[in-house]
Amino acid sequence: MRIVLDTNVLISSLFKRESTSAQILSLWRAGEFELLISPEVLSELKRVIEYPRVQRRLIYTEQEIAHFLDLLTMAGTLLSPQDTLTVVKDDPHDDKFVTLAVAGQAEYLVSGDNHLLNVASIFGVTVVTPRAFLSLWEAQRESGQIV
Repeated sequence: MRIVLDTNVLISSLFKRESTSAQILSLWRAGEFELLISPEVLSELKRVIEYPRVQRRLIYTEQEIAHFLDLLTMAGTLLSPQDTLTVVKDDPHDDKFVTLAVAGQAEYLVSGDNHLLNVASIFGVTVVTPRAFLSLWEAQRESGQIV
C-alpha cells in the first residue's frame, strides 16, 4: 500500500506520541505501507516545524526532529513529479499532495485539511482523515488484505 501524508499529519505526529498521526507513522516505520514523499513536501515540513506556534508544541528534541526528517528522506519513497495538477481550487498549495499521490499511484492521501478532504477521491486516490485511514488499515488487516 502506498500513501501520502499531508504536512499537518506529519506535524501532528510530533505533538503527542499516542496521537492518531503518530500511530500512522509507527505503522510506516514498521513497514506496513510505503510512504511517498517529495522535495516540496519536505521543504514545507521543514518550514512549518520552525513556526513558533509549532515549536511550542513539539515533544521531541531538535536532534530527534532532525533524525525524523532524515528518516523521511532515506526511508520514504522520494518522488519529484514534474507537472503539478491543479485540483484544490480553495488552496492551490495543497495541489502538491494530490500531484504526489497521483504520480506515485498512492491508494490514500491522509490529511486533516478540509480543502483536501473535500476532494474525497481523485484519479484513484482516496483522501481520508488520519482516523479514517487507521480504521481502513485495521479493517484490511483483519480481513487479511494486509499481511
